[in-house]
Amino acid sequence: MAWVHTMEAAARAVHAAGARTSGKVLLLVDAYNGPGGGTEGQIYTLLQHLPAAWHAEVWVLRKSPWFDESTLPVPARVVHVDSLGSLRSYARVRRLARDVREQGFDLVHTFMNDASVVGALLARRAGVPLIISRRDLGFWQTPRWLQLLRRTNRFAGAVLVNAEAVKRHTAVAEHVPPGMIHVVHNGQHPARFEVGAEAGLRAELGVPEDAPLVGMLANVKALKRQDDLVEAFLLLREAHPQLHVLFIGDDPGDDPPDQPRLAERIRARGLADRVHVYRANGNAIAVLKHLDVGVLCSETEGLSNSILEYLGCGLPVVATDVGGNPDLVAAGENGYLYSPGDVRALAAHVGALLGDSARRRSMGAASRARYEAGFTVERMVAQTTAHYERLLQAPPPVDLRFEVVRKLDELEELA
Repeated sequence: MAWVHTMEAAARAVHAAGARTSGKVLLLVDAYNGPGGGTEGQIYTLLQHLPAAWHAEVWVLRKSPWFDESTLPVPARVVHVDSLGSLRSYARVRRLARDVREQGFDLVHTFMNDASVVGALLARRAGVPLIISRRDLGFWQTPRWLQLLRRTNRFAGAVLVNAEAVKRHTAVAEHVPPGMIHVVHNGQHPARFEVGAEAGLRAELGVPEDAPLVGMLANVKALKRQDDLVEAFLLLREAHPQLHVLFIGDDPGDDPPDQPRLAERIRARGLADRVHVYRANGNAIAVLKHLDVGVLCSETEGLSNSILEYLGCGLPVVATDVGGNPDLVAAGENGYLYSPGDVRALAAHVGALLGDSARRRSMGAASRARYEAGFTVERMVAQTTAHYERLLQAPPPVDLRFEVVRKLDELEELA
């Protein structure tokens, strides 16, 4: 066995000296189903608040029904790259690279899975810098995908992630040098939280005005583990006989296949009058204003926009100790963290907050302060454009990596 360094020198021309504070950016995504999703919501927020000197356009690999009735804040185009394995798609990428050059894009910024690969090929062929975003812990990454990403990631000048845990995962799983990975936390605009509680909601659900209400904002999926909060309610209802639980979905274009299963579980437990499922249809903040405690039971997360919205609403939080949740929840300060699936710990933490109104208020205030200090849209946009500027004013770093070579013919192939 021999250890061999290999260096891939970047063959791009260096832009004129001095900081670039403007440019034309191409955002490439797999599909766009509306701003209710986590990544889609952050893309929408970035586009809304990008400084005027930065001109953006969105290219979407595959069309979604959302585009039939809605638009993005910037020009958008469906480019119809449906399958990465077809020669037709490769030919399509070659034509798109020509469009990138002719339309004067200065850099490509990719989001989501397929776009990571297509964007790398596109930027490489067009001769423009590439930024890749990673926003989760890679639950979609198969061994074959990882092999492909490790190759195409070499074309990137930077990888932006939304949490420290995502940075660690990307470095280990995708073999990206840690110095190329930069944390840019999700951001929300303060004006989003300047709304009152949705009028008539409690009456519509049958929740008394003085009843404690614990809620979870997440579309119904197995990995979100809504069932855990149902089971925790069973442990809490004796000590808190007035308690109600509210599951909130916030994607108006989503029809979760697991929602009937959750509804059936609630009915089977005899809890239909105390545990409610509600679709917010883009108005989640007004619904959250009714809650006493915000909960997230997920088994995996990047940086949760649900928790971020709990913080902006000034709610104490009980969440699983996964992914970027510790970036948002300082245990004992603005909430509690517990291990996924530990229903007793979940119930204990929620019960502690329900039983102590002073603690609830102080932790809620700490949540709002945490949001204001590190998770505003201004901070997110400023950090993102700073990376755009840095990439456009200097050549990308040398790609230095190690590979294990076991046989002489492998060494010759590598050379």
